[in-house]
Amino acid sequence: MAIFYCMAGYDQIWNLKGKEAQVLLGEALRYARLSDSLKVEALSLLWLGQFAIDEKNLFEGLRLTRKAKDLFFESHQFNRIIDAEIQTACFLEKMNQYAEALSLLDRLENSAKIKPNQEIVNQRIWIAFQQREYEKACRLIEENRTPDTILDGNFGLLPMGYFLLRKKEKAMEQLIVMLPYAKDPWTKAGLNLVVDLVRDRRKNIHRTLKTLKHQSELRRKQDIYQFLLGCVIRSRQESIQKADLNALRELVEWQKEWIEIESGH
Repeated sequence: MAIFYCMAGYDQIWNLKGKEAQVLLGEALRYARLSDSLKVEALSLLWLGQFAIDEKNLFEGLRLTRKAKDLFFESHQFNRIIDAEIQTACFLEKMNQYAEALSLLDRLENSAKIKPNQEIVNQRIWIAFQQREYEKACRLIEENRTPDTILDGNFGLLPMGYFLLRKKEKAMEQLIVMLPYAKDPWTKAGLNLVVDLVRDRRKNIHRTLKTLKHQSELRRKQDIYQFLLGCVIRSRQESIQKADLNALRELVEWQKEWIEIESGH
């Protein structure tokens, strides 16, 4: 029963509705403790922590993740410790503790027992974007992606990175390569937003953001939506004409939405 609820709960985390993840994983934790199964208990805690990431319950999620790490060590699941450490880095990043997150990723990569993996690179890319180190973010993507992983994780942010560096031609070159691989509405909308920004298609930007917002709510990707919304805001701030009252009102609404996401409302 512990294993059943654990796997069912994990599936609900990634379900587009995903409303039952916390309840199912809580049941998994209860059954695991009744049966003294440290492995399932640790996994349940890890995934409860993962669920908390997008619920803005960061301190509780970090506590659960660190408890899971301790149990992975106690039950000799050393490969799972990597997952817990990377998840810890994700929490630190969301708390704006970038130096501590990078230090943790460095320790993981320098460990003799742990080989570098794509998720570590993925976190480094995201931190670079958050710190507005766009050149570094683009370089990390270019150096680590393959034709098979061109849209995996944060690799899909490459066109936006070039746009933020004011390299519009390079952004369009990447969009031409990447758009044929985009199959789902979320990915397509994210890439189309860069097309709209490069071509300054104001009405399209507004419509594309609506699609992205809807898809981010379904897919638990509000942090990425917030980042993309911030990119639009910065772009509009640089190009807006003070006499354009409609554009100013639109900018204020976007800024208000960004603040609401940041505050968790």
